[in-house]
Amino acid sequence: MSDINLLKPVAVFEQLFERQIRLEDRRNQEHAAISVAVNVLQSCHGSSLVKIGNTEVICGAKVKVLPDAVDAGSVVANVELTSLSNRTIHPNTGITKEAQFLSSALQRLITNSVCPDTAKDLNIYSETSSQQPVGSYVIKLDAVVLHDDGCLLDACTSAALATLLSLSWPQLFSPKEVSGGDGDARESVSKQYRPTVPTRMRTLSVSDWPVTFSFCFVPLTVAQHCGISPLICQPSRRELTLWDTDAGPGYITVSSLSKNVLELSMTNAFLPGLSSKLKPTERSSQVDGLSPWKALLEASSAYALEMKTAIQDALGTASIK
Repeated sequence: MSDINLLKPVAVFEQLFERQIRLEDRRNQEHAAISVAVNVLQSCHGSSLVKIGNTEVICGAKVKVLPDAVDAGSVVANVELTSLSNRTIHPNTGITKEAQFLSSALQRLITNSVCPDTAKDLNIYSETSSQQPVGSYVIKLDAVVLHDDGCLLDACTSAALATLLSLSWPQLFSPKEVSGGDGDARESVSKQYRPTVPTRMRTLSVSDWPVTFSFCFVPLTVAQHCGISPLICQPSRRELTLWDTDAGPGYITVSSLSKNVLELSMTNAFLPGLSSKLKPTERSSQVDGLSPWKALLEASSAYALEMKTAIQDALGTASIK
């Protein structure tokens, strides 16, 4: 392998894929193994642990009260990459660009797809009127990458979804209508807002179940030379490092409920025009310029259904306990 670096890039790909396509003992279009568990953190109102391949993400959510704020409920997402998850991250380096990208992408999915009507759904009402909001809930969601071997957005999206679906907290009400100018705002939150008697638990209204699926394409000339598909599903970080591709992995986010494509990005570049034109199609043996995209849509849709089933099974197991 020492002389491969002296060859042209296409020749590097050809020699590499003629010997061994993947390091993960998976076929090109085979997704990584999935594992989902919920309610893994007793200190949170909702939590999950998701493993995709060798990548592990733990996620927790806590519900806070925003006094006197009406229609101000929200879900605030944050992703943390620690030095323990990836040896390329040094301690005390601050927030990495990848963590910023993951946090931004996760926040966008939650706001636009998972909980688009959160502001009004998370209102707190007074004791005298179920129509008069006097405060709001704010959900703080944190995802921490325990081990990074690629598929980070895949794991973070599914961990956040499983956490929000497992979320429950005591419903609060205001014993009296709170106004901003009569001194009530200075009272402690525990006096302003109290649990119902008997205690009723609140859950979050979730509109969609988005599932993210990472991928990459090898050069078409290499795929034709080696007789393989140019589509590689859920490449690991080790594989991307070995291939040393200029372009990073792409991400496609599919609704596991409607099978519609919600987002498509490559090297962190958003491509809304292209994603809106992708539709599920019948599998075809015809080889043309669009066949890799058809294969991607089929693979991501099948993966989304498997992830949905895994989350449902985890939620069902947790409810039995």
